[in-house]
Order: sequence, then structure tokens, then C-alpha cells
Amino acid sequence: MLNYPWPGNVRELRNTIEKAVLFETADLISARFFKLIATESASNGLLNLTKLTIPPEGIDIAMVEKALLENALIMANGNQTRAAKLLKISRETLKYRLRKYHIDSEQYKAFQAS
Repeated sequence: MLNYPWPGNVRELRNTIEKAVLFETADLISARFFKLIATESASNGLLNLTKLTIPPEGIDIAMVEKALLENALIMANGNQTRAAKLLKISRETLKYRLRKYHIDSEQYKAFQAS
């Protein structure tokens, strides 16, 4: 966790910890929730997708997609246009996926003051 650049700063850290607490079924949070994606270099901004791992018990890809949408909204302070750019999708695609997962982008505007 110390080596991860935390591009979303405290909000991203808080979100990561909240998700770990929500999804962990054991008494202690395991390290699998903190396998963070680090950037390959600051100059090209590419993600090192080879570091993504699937836990042995599997993963619900819908939960992953929802988490990515929520993280983008946090980083964009609820602004759908900026969140869509972060995810490299159109605003219409973002809006469709927000409806699909019943995500209200307005609630992420509260993160501005945090």
C-alpha cells in the first residue's frame, strides 16, 4: 500500500478500505483487497494490467465494473463527463452503466468537500 501512488488521494484510499470491509467475510481483512494497480510510468499513464489477479474463489465481474464506475465518480467529484473520460468511454455509455447498477452520480458530488 505504501508504494501505490494513490492518484485519488485520501478518497481513493478510503474507498479501497470501505470496499475491503464490505466484501471481506473473515474476521481480518486479507491482502487480496489491496492488490492495487500501479502505473507503469508517469509519462505514459498506462496501467499494468498483468498485475490484476483473480482470487481463488473467483470474482463477480459486475462488482468490478461497479467499483470502477464508483471510483471514477469519486475521482471526478460526481461529474459524469470527467468520469467517462477517466474510463475512456462515452458519456452515454457511462450513463447506461450507472442506470444498470443503480448508481446515482449526485451522491459522489459530496466527495468534493472531503
